[in-house]
Amino acid sequence: MQVQLKTLLRRSLVQQHGACRRLDLCKRWVYLPLLLCMWLCDATLLLALDPQKSFSQYAHEVWQREQGLPSNAILSIFQASDGYIWIGTFDGIARFDGVSFTIFHSANTPELKSNGVWSIRESADGSLWFATNGGGLTQFKDGRFKTYTVEDGLPSNVIHHICSDRAGGLWIGTRNGIAHYENGKIIAYQLPGDVQQNAVNHVLLDREGTLWVGSVGGLWSFKDGVFKQFNESDGFSPGSIWTITEDTINHSLWLGTGDRGLFRYQNGRFTLYTTADGLPHNRVLSVLVDAQGILWIGTYNGGVCRFHLKSGKGDFESFSKKMV
Repeated sequence: MQVQLKTLLRRSLVQQHGACRRLDLCKRWVYLPLLLCMWLCDATLLLALDPQKSFSQYAHEVWQREQGLPSNAILSIFQASDGYIWIGTFDGIARFDGVSFTIFHSANTPELKSNGVWSIRESADGSLWFATNGGGLTQFKDGRFKTYTVEDGLPSNVIHHICSDRAGGLWIGTRNGIAHYENGKIIAYQLPGDVQQNAVNHVLLDREGTLWVGSVGGLWSFKDGVFKQFNESDGFSPGSIWTITEDTINHSLWLGTGDRGLFRYQNGRFTLYTTADGLPHNRVLSVLVDAQGILWIGTYNGGVCRFHLKSGKGDFESFSKKMV
């Protein structure tokens, strides 16, 4: 199973079209094509891409509704430990075995209360977790689905992002604050300040055990039950944070914003990168660090770019729609 998927994905770049839609509360735009390519491609293949050449020179395949997807609007992708790839869309979940898709949605899976899936993660016990757009948090274990809602202690049924912790629990980012799940119990937490700041876009637990929370109101850290909000006195300008990733090579965080560019947080200091520094667009939707020490940055309508962390190369290298 895993060998089959790896072989398939190493020879294929995945591209989808028409996947741009807005969640009204967070005004969060989802742009698929290059982000999907970033996730599925092997790191060595990504490194081989030439920004000056057309995307058509590479072997690639396209999966859309016609090939079995429930929707062309892809919100999340995750490969489970058993090798299956799970794809969250606005119209249900697809499980991909390397050849075909198995579809789950509210019509054939009543336990799935919403067909929109923003985030997918796996916990230590092998459970898969789906953050849904209005249907709460759904667990898939031993072939069965189970859903947790506000009636079980969640602060909201709109779940934007989830991450796992070392103890086998989950941190959950919702429209109305965060929550922690462990052994069937949910504890909810409200971010300090204005209630609108509680619309959480991203949660990340770093290697030191600090939880980082990005919301429409800015950035918080949470450790030992205490929140810290970052503001101008810390060198950080408040505003919407959409995505966070950890750079374990340089012990830093990278923060994608709604309109201000890309922040780097290192040794207690923030550095801001914008289009003036070579970033293709100031709206950053996705960031990740690959095994080669390359930071990949997905932007809104500006394509994708990479930043070399190990070599210290300070230039953003962009891949635009001209590649496609």
